[in-house]
Amino acid sequence: MISVLNKVLFASHPKHLWKRYVVAVAVIAALLGTAHITATLALQASAKNAELINLAGRQRMFSQRIMYLGLRASHHTEPNTVDRLAATITALSDTQDRLARAPALSVELRELYLGEAALNQRVDTFARIARQISANPENAHDSLSELLDLDSEAMLQDLNRATLMFEAKAQRDARYLALIENTSFYAALIILMIEAIIIFAPAHRLVTRAMADLEAQSKIATQAKHHAIKRNRELESLKEKIEHDALHDPLTGLPNRRALEAIMLSTKQLVADTGGVVSVVHLDLDRFKQINDTLGHAAGDYVLKHVGAILQSCTRPQDFIARMGGDEFVILPALNASPKDLIALSERIISALKDPVYYKDGPCHLGASIGISFAGSESQPSQIDPADLLIKADIALYRAKDSGRNRYAFFTPDLAKHVEATKRISDELLDAVYRQEFLVHYQPIFCAQTEDITSLEALVRWQHPTKGLLSAGTFFDGVYRLGLAEEIDLLVLEQIEADVSAAMKSGICLPPIAMNVSAQSLKRGHVLNRIKTSALVSHGLSIEISESVDFEADIDGAKALLQSLRRLGVRIEIDDFGTGHASIFSFQKIAPDRIKIARELLLDVRRSEQTRQLIRSTCQLAKSFNARVVAEGAEDIETARLLQSLGCDFIQGFGLSRPKALSQILLELALTQTPRQTAIA
Repeated sequence: MISVLNKVLFASHPKHLWKRYVVAVAVIAALLGTAHITATLALQASAKNAELINLAGRQRMFSQRIMYLGLRASHHTEPNTVDRLAATITALSDTQDRLARAPALSVELRELYLGEAALNQRVDTFARIARQISANPENAHDSLSELLDLDSEAMLQDLNRATLMFEAKAQRDARYLALIENTSFYAALIILMIEAIIIFAPAHRLVTRAMADLEAQSKIATQAKHHAIKRNRELESLKEKIEHDALHDPLTGLPNRRALEAIMLSTKQLVADTGGVVSVVHLDLDRFKQINDTLGHAAGDYVLKHVGAILQSCTRPQDFIARMGGDEFVILPALNASPKDLIALSERIISALKDPVYYKDGPCHLGASIGISFAGSESQPSQIDPADLLIKADIALYRAKDSGRNRYAFFTPDLAKHVEATKRISDELLDAVYRQEFLVHYQPIFCAQTEDITSLEALVRWQHPTKGLLSAGTFFDGVYRLGLAEEIDLLVLEQIEADVSAAMKSGICLPPIAMNVSAQSLKRGHVLNRIKTSALVSHGLSIEISESVDFEADIDGAKALLQSLRRLGVRIEIDDFGTGHASIFSFQKIAPDRIKIARELLLDVRRSEQTRQLIRSTCQLAKSFNARVVAEGAEDIETARLLQSLGCDFIQGFGLSRPKALSQILLELALTQTPRQTAIA
C-alpha cells in the first residue's frame, strides 16, 4: 500500500499527475465527510441537551405550579383551578417519563434520579398526591400535608441540581464536539498543507515543466513546420527541375525527344481543332563523328552547344527546337509555315554552320544535312500526324546526305517508294544472313608476262531466292547501311578457309587468295584479329582495302593490326585505285604491296593516249614505293597486252576469266596447273 502511495505521490511524469489529484480529492472528501458528521452530531447533541435542560426546568416549574394550584384548589378560589392542576400534574408526569427514558444519562444524573436521592420516585409520589388533591379538592388538607411532608423544598433543590447537571452535561458535550470540530479543522489545514507540499507543489512543478516542454515542443514543431514548408518548397523546386530535366537535353538545354513527342501530340490536337499547315525540319550534323573521334567528346559537347545556340538564333521564338540525341535535331516551325519559309530556314542554318567552330584555338568544320516534310492545307486536319511527318523528314534527311551533304531535301512520294524499296532490300539482306545465302566466287588474276594464274580474288555473291545470283555491287550499299559488312567479311573468310581445305583434300593447291575487307571491318578490327589466327596466313592471303575507305579516319585505328598482319606474311592491297581517297598519302600511310587500278580508268585505254599516260605514271608511282600493279577490267587479250606494255604486272578482267564457283576454278586449275609453285612474283 505504501509503495503504491509512493508511486502515486512521487510520480514524476505528467501523465501520472491525475493519480495525485485522485488522492487529493479522496482526502478532501474524507475531511468534508468528517466535518459534516461532526456538525451533524453537534447539532443533534445540542438539540438533545437543550431538550433535557428544558425538560428539567419545566419539571421544576411544574412542581412549583402544582404546589401553588394545590393550595388554591383547597380554598376553592377559582372554578378551573382543579383542571389546571390536573393538566400540570399530567405535564409533570410526562416530563418525568421522558427524562426517565432519556438515553446516555450521565452517572451523576443517573445517581440523582435513580440512586439514593430517588428523585424519580419522589416526583412520582409528588404527582400521585397532587392527583389526589385534584380528585378531591374538598379534602385536600391532608394531601397538602403529605406534599409538605415530601420535603418539596429538597425536591425543588434536586430538580434545580438536575437542571444544572443537564446544563453542565450540555457544556461538556459542546466542548467535546468543539474539540472534534477544531481537531477536524486543524487536521484539514494540516492535510491541505501536506497536499500543498507533496501534491500541489510538485504538481505545479510538473505542470510548469510540462508547459515548458510543451512550449519547447511547440517551438520544435514550429521549426519543423517551417522546415517542412521550406522542404516542400525545395521539393517543389526539385520536382520542377526533375520535370524540366526529364523534358530537356542536359547538354544543350533544348527540349529532348520526350518533349518533342508531347508537343507533337498537342500539335496534332491543335491542327485537328483549327486546321493549318504542319511542318517538320530534321537536321543531322555532317563530320561530327570525326570531331568526336579526333578531338574527343569534350570537343563534341562544345560543338553541340554551339549548334543549339545557332538553331535558336536561326528560328523564331514560336518555333520548337529539340535535340533527338547524338547530332540530330528537330525543328517544328509554327503552324502555316510555307515551303519558302522552310527553305529560308534551312539555308540560314546551313550557312551559319559553314563557319568553323573554334575549340581550344583549333577550327572544327561542320555541316548539316536537312530533311523537310510538311502537310499542306489541302490535307484533312484529322489526317495530319506530326509523328508521321517526322518519319518523312527523316527519309528526306537521308536523301540530302546521299546527295552530297550540307544541303536540304523535301520529302516526296517517290522518295517514299525508294525508302520502301530500300527497306525491302534491307529485310531481304537480314534474311539472307540468317539463311546463309551468301556465296564466294573466285576471279583469277593473271601474270602480265606469262599469262599464268598467279592469285585469286574472293568475291561475295548473294544467291537471291527470286532474283538469282547477285554481285556485291547490287547489294553492298544496303549491307553498309545495316552494318552487316563485318559479319559478311567474316562469312567470306570462313568460306575461303573451307574452300582451301576442300581443294587440298582434292589434291589441288589453290593459288594465293585476296579478299576484300570493308571500312566497317577496319574500324572494328574483329576481322583483322580473326585473320591473325587463320590458316590462310601461311597460304598467302592478301587483304584488299577499297580506295573508298577514308585513309585518314579509317586506317589510323587499324594501322597497328595491319602492320602485325604484314609481319605474319599477309599482303596489303589498295583496290579501285584512282576513284577514291587514295593518293601519295595513302602509300605513306600503309605502304601497300600491290595496287589495283580501277576498271573505270581502263575503259578508253586503247583509244586515249592520255589514259595510257595516266596508267603508265601510276605504274611508275607504285614501283617507286615497291608496289606491284594489277589492272582490272581487261576485256580481251589485246587490252591485256597493252596494259602489260604500260607497266602493269598483273591483269584481271572478264575478257580473261569471269568470277567462278570453287568447283569451276578447281577444274580449270586441274587442267592448267603445273608442278611449279604458283605465287605472286
